[in-house]
Amino acid sequence: MKTLALAGLALVLCLSFSGCGSSSSPNVTSELSIPAGTSLPTGQVNTAYSATLTASGGTPPYSWSVASGSLPAGLSLSAGGIISGTPSASGTSSFTVQVSDAEANPQRATAALSITIAPAPLTITTTSLPTGNINTPYSATLMANGGVPPYSWSLTSGSLPAGLTLSAGGAISGTPTAGGVSNFSLQVADSQSSPQTATGQFSISITTQIQVTTQHNDNSRTGQNLDETILTPASVSSGQFGKLFSYTVDGYVYAQPLYLWNVNIPGKGVHNVIYVATEHDSVYALDADSNAGGNSAPLWQASFIDPAHGITPISSSDLPNCFDAIVPEVGITSTPVIDLSSNTLYVLAETKENGNFYHRLHALDITTGAEKFGGPVAIAASVPGTGSGSSGGILTFDPLQHLNRPGILLSNGNVFMSWSSNCDVTPWHGWVMAYDAATLAQKAVWAATPNGNAGGVWMSGSGVAADSSGTLFVPTGNGTFETTGNPTDFGDSIVKLMENSSGFTLADYFTPYNEGTLEQEDHDVASGGVLLLPDQSGPHVHELIQSGKEGSIYVVDRDNMGHFNSQNNSQIVQNLTGQIGGIFGAPSYWNNNVYFGGRSDALKAFSLTNGLLSATPTSASSTTFGFPGPTVSISANGTTNAIAWVVQTDTHNDGNAVLRAYDATNLGNEFYDSNQNLPRDNPGPAVRFVLPTVANGKVYVGAQLQVSAYGLLPQH
Repeated sequence: MKTLALAGLALVLCLSFSGCGSSSSPNVTSELSIPAGTSLPTGQVNTAYSATLTASGGTPPYSWSVASGSLPAGLSLSAGGIISGTPSASGTSSFTVQVSDAEANPQRATAALSITIAPAPLTITTTSLPTGNINTPYSATLMANGGVPPYSWSLTSGSLPAGLTLSAGGAISGTPTAGGVSNFSLQVADSQSSPQTATGQFSISITTQIQVTTQHNDNSRTGQNLDETILTPASVSSGQFGKLFSYTVDGYVYAQPLYLWNVNIPGKGVHNVIYVATEHDSVYALDADSNAGGNSAPLWQASFIDPAHGITPISSSDLPNCFDAIVPEVGITSTPVIDLSSNTLYVLAETKENGNFYHRLHALDITTGAEKFGGPVAIAASVPGTGSGSSGGILTFDPLQHLNRPGILLSNGNVFMSWSSNCDVTPWHGWVMAYDAATLAQKAVWAATPNGNAGGVWMSGSGVAADSSGTLFVPTGNGTFETTGNPTDFGDSIVKLMENSSGFTLADYFTPYNEGTLEQEDHDVASGGVLLLPDQSGPHVHELIQSGKEGSIYVVDRDNMGHFNSQNNSQIVQNLTGQIGGIFGAPSYWNNNVYFGGRSDALKAFSLTNGLLSATPTSASSTTFGFPGPTVSISANGTTNAIAWVVQTDTHNDGNAVLRAYDATNLGNEFYDSNQNLPRDNPGPAVRFVLPTVANGKVYVGAQLQVSAYGLLPQH
């Protein structure tokens, strides 16, 4: 019985303690782990990504986190182990994840992982390019997406419009020189070692709506409009051409009218516009196509006078001992200039303000006439010198003694203006000044004769010429010529000026051998403007042509101007004498022909071959022009249908101007003159030195107190 009792106790004990008498282990949870060799799929920029992490062992549910490093930008890890999001950058991201189980004292496991995000496919996002306009600055930027910036662009087939270039950064820029549609292919490549590429097909349309933004059409002062398709020799000579309408303005119009197309005038819609400046210190924006209805009034008018407060134009009577002044008042004489990149018109106005005299540079919004850039700014300048009118070794610009006649130049972000005298009344000098187009701050000043007298820059209203680098070529008139002084004096010369951070540098010059005689006889060089020729095929690639009161034609190498030779002018490319009358304007260029309108002479053309003019004229008009002689404006459709337009103003003292049109290939053929139907076509009383503006089938002529538009007459 005892034995049985002990056995029963042992059984009870075994039942009470698990595992009693058994070789099996206690029930322990397995170790938490992340499967070895875990890897994550590759992603792509801008494409949704998702991957789920897994673990085993421990006690689920698991909780995940990033222990170190970071996920690719745009991705996140949820506690449930899901990596998701949209990657925003390419590259490989390395990081460590940690997983914890659900025990009270949780197990933890880690694993080092990485995700590679590939770049998005490279695509060109630009779908089309804007239309451009001939002879108007063009700019467009190509855009791409994907790949690895920065991108590199190239032209793979076809060609851009003439005058435009493509930068590696994707900027298409330049000034189109011909109209039409250009088709081409572009490729963009990214910056990977094995770059992605993408290609696209594009086209740019360049319209031939001409815009006249500066005196004589361009900074070379060629006077040519090569995109005129409406006015042809046939249409102009058919009897269908004449005056369409006139506008009355408040003063004499010496400045050449400027022309823009498709200008959006606030509250008045889109117009083609002519901009007209007057000696009464006004600038007008006028509809270029009609003066009917709502267009009978100016689109806008800016006036720089306020008579009630003593601000007026300068009166001819304010100029002492002046017998050949601009009459009856002096306000705006020089042709303004328009900057299409900022929609700004720059104009120089002269005023008398309660007995004081000012020249002011105005910057006007082309759509409203409102002042811009904190303008206007009063012109003031001084340079070291002991010349006429100086004091204490300083020569100071005198607004009353000086007249701004040459057309304003806009080049390389600067506005350039030039001055001569009011009627050669001493003291006066030639001046050239540069102002920043964006700030109107003065940047450079040059005086032609700081130790002497005179040397005016007037050019009968022609604009100072500049090449593509912004180098100026400036003729000076009668005055002191002395190159050994400090500073030096350059009367009766053509000088080459370069603007830089320290002001102007005189880089080169040409002075005729007989400059002393020219000064004594008042045959100054600067009565005529400078023409910069297109590149020539002869030994002198870069040439200019100029002529003054003497009528001597100078062909000068712009890269080696020749300085002064006291014996003759053999150091320059060519010097023609006795072929034309004195010039009070500027030569003009078209299709290897150069045109001169001399005083008391016919209008004449010379051919140009390998940089040399023909020894004698190739054609001449039957009409002889008195003082001052005309300056030619050329309209043509490329090398065809060329017409030479002039305004005859030798009746400026007591008669009407005459608009004339000649065959540019043979000046002996006159197509039209406004006297053929004077009651209908009269331009109005003549103003000296004016020249016509030809644009998009119309010709615009300034006169005393009016501007007129000519074109093809309506057919009834």
